[in-house]
Amino acid sequence: MQKLLWFTLGFFAALVVVAGLIFGPFRSISAPNPAPRPATIPTASLPTPEPTARPTQVPSHPALNWQREGGIAGHCERLTLDEQGHAYYAPCGEGRRVAQLTQEEFQAYMVFVARYAPWELELQDNPGGADNMAVRLRFVGRGSRKPSEAEQVELAQWAGGVYQRLVLEEERADIVARARSHLAERLGIYTDAIETRSVEAVDWSDACLGITAKGVFCAQVVTPGYRILLEFDGTSYEYHSDRHEMVRPVEST
Repeated sequence: MQKLLWFTLGFFAALVVVAGLIFGPFRSISAPNPAPRPATIPTASLPTPEPTARPTQVPSHPALNWQREGGIAGHCERLTLDEQGHAYYAPCGEGRRVAQLTQEEFQAYMVFVARYAPWELELQDNPGGADNMAVRLRFVGRGSRKPSEAEQVELAQWAGGVYQRLVLEEERADIVARARSHLAERLGIYTDAIETRSVEAVDWSDACLGITAKGVFCAQVVTPGYRILLEFDGTSYEYHSDRHEMVRPVEST
C-alpha cells in the first residue's frame, strides 16, 4: 500500500513537469510585454521676452569732405578731415598732404560732428558763367539734426578757411626753407646752424619786394609776400619774398 502511494505521487509530479515544459513557451507568446512608459521631461516656465529698442545706427568714422573748383583759372582744391583731427589736403590731381587741425579748429569740428546728421551740399556762385566756382561738401556726423541752409553755408566756409590756412602755412614753410638754404650757401654753413627769428606776412608796394636797386625798374603793383629774419652767430639776415618762388636777401642791394 505504501509503495502504491509513492508511485501515485511520483506519477502526478511527472505530469506537472511535463505540462510546464509544453505550455511554458505559449505563455510567453500570448502575453505581450507592456509598452514602455515615456520618460518624464521636467518643464520650467520661461520668462516672456520683452521687446528691446534697437540703438540708432551712427557712422563709425565721422568725416568732412570739401572740394572747391572752377573759376577762370580752373582751380580745384580738396580737403578731408577725420575724427582724430587729421587734415588731408591738396590741389586736385596732386598727392595729399597731411597736417593737424589746431586745437580751436578741432574743437569746432567735434561740435559739428556731435550736432549734425550726415548731409551733402553743393553751392555755385555763378552757374553757367566762365568764372563759376562750385563748392561741394559731404559731411558725416553723429548727431540727429540736419543743419539749416545757413548752417550748411557756414560749415562750408569754415572748411574753406581751414584749407586756406593749411596752404598758407605750407607755402610759408617752403619760402622760409628757400631763404635758409640761400643763406647757408652764402655763408658756407649747414642750414641747421641757422635760426629763424621771425616770419611776417607783408604786402610789398612793388614787384621788387621792397628792395630797390639802381637801374632796376620795379612794377608798381602790390605783391603779397613775407619778411623773413634769420640769424647765425649773432648776426641777423633779412630776406624778402613773394608768395611763390621769389626770395631775395636785403644785403644784395
